[in-house]
Amino acid sequence: MTHAQKSPGLVPGISSKYDAEINRLVAKLTLEEKVSMLHGNSMFATGGVPRLGIPELKMADGPLGVREEISRDSWSAAGWTNDFATYYPAAGALAATWNTRLAYAFGNSVGQELRARGKDMLLSPAINIVRTPLGGRTYEYLTEDPF
Repeated sequence: MTHAQKSPGLVPGISSKYDAEINRLVAKLTLEEKVSMLHGNSMFATGGVPRLGIPELKMADGPLGVREEISRDSWSAAGWTNDFATYYPAAGALAATWNTRLAYAFGNSVGQELRARGKDMLLSPAINIVRTPLGGRTYEYLTEDPF
């Protein structure tokens, strides 16, 4: 049995209890509001729709865990004195283990930290067919093996 089968809400094909509310809100969105939700309104946030109570979507970059906080409009550190971040080994190290339980524990841990930091989405993990190890971002990817 996979982790998805053990965890309610992760099984494909089962509707969320929120589906009806989501459909109701989407039907009320104007085209401009829908488009604004696809654009960034800061470094790692999309536009929300205050009229309908839809908050901005807060994202974090972090192939090695959840990134520490940066300024809203630049790559500068936010300078928080209470900031924290856990840095994990590169994703290729995890992939090389072929250990699905370890991969699940990693994802769960990163997800918990993401929520604790008030984020909605992590821009990771990534899979890429790395043609050369000389690329500057190859450490972000799980492997070049599409399996």
